[in-house]
Amino acid sequence: MLFKHVRKPTYLEAAAYALRKLRRPASAAEITSFLQSAKKYQSTLAGATPHRTIQARIATDIKTHGPNSRFFRIAPAVFALRELSELGEYSPSPKRIFVGFNRSKQIDNTPVCTIDLNHTRFRPATGFSDSNETPLRLLSHLPVKYRTRRETRFDSNLLVVNVFINVLFEDQVLCFEPTSYLEDNDTIKNKDSIGITGYLFSDDSDLFDQSGLGFRNATIREFYDFFHLLYKDCHKLVDRIDYFGSVYDDFSEDRRRRLGLVSIVHTKEKMETDGIKLGVRNMHWRHYTSIPNSYFRLEPWSQYVFRNLCERYRDGSHQ
Repeated sequence: MLFKHVRKPTYLEAAAYALRKLRRPASAAEITSFLQSAKKYQSTLAGATPHRTIQARIATDIKTHGPNSRFFRIAPAVFALRELSELGEYSPSPKRIFVGFNRSKQIDNTPVCTIDLNHTRFRPATGFSDSNETPLRLLSHLPVKYRTRRETRFDSNLLVVNVFINVLFEDQVLCFEPTSYLEDNDTIKNKDSIGITGYLFSDDSDLFDQSGLGFRNATIREFYDFFHLLYKDCHKLVDRIDYFGSVYDDFSEDRRRRLGLVSIVHTKEKMETDGIKLGVRNMHWRHYTSIPNSYFRLEPWSQYVFRNLCERYRDGSHQ
């Protein structure tokens, strides 16, 4: 007798089935618990911690396919089905996409740009320094080294060089409240940021030459890495990129060992933050033409840059 081979459902198929039946967003543990009572999908679950496998598979699918994934994340480890969102099955809140920390970056040990303070008298001034004070070409004369992030944690003489990307549309700047996955340390909890912190790598050629081409390319890469889950072709939204200056503070031990090179990304259109299908929790636009009463809610780098955005562009030179 011939026996017909029955294919076992994949973890993603099982997760989609559970979310479809639950008709609400659910955590990986909730999805697993539901599947354990569904006869057809019990055989799919294997190992001592199937909920971790489901979480990993969904997270990988979201990272790989971005806006084309059937799933999206509304909070850390809480997932929803895009098809139900588009059909209006969810209340407005779960329709908004959560962008959390890119965990692959957390374990990525690619060498990043640092300045070896043992071999230079250069010390950054606290606060914001205009691009005329700290031109990109200045850094080409400094002892720049590329070290793994693991090495930078244990060498207090290495100053990590970050790119601090601010997104502008006309007279508004994009703000968001960092999640616990994005915070450098606990001391900036509940503070808004107007910038996305990225890294510079050894293959970012001509980073600090006068043309600024290498710095521009690095900015676009980091901009894309953050926003591509929301906008598949987000790099096409970029109108122009300006090098604005540098920012430094001694607010904490971690920030004392970082120098931010501020880039301004001007977009061709106002990126949607309140839409049903696309949006990021706690992300909003803020006019930078006047200092807001809630200025104290900004984390230190954002305070410095926000104030200088107001000074630089209030005459309409952003156009």
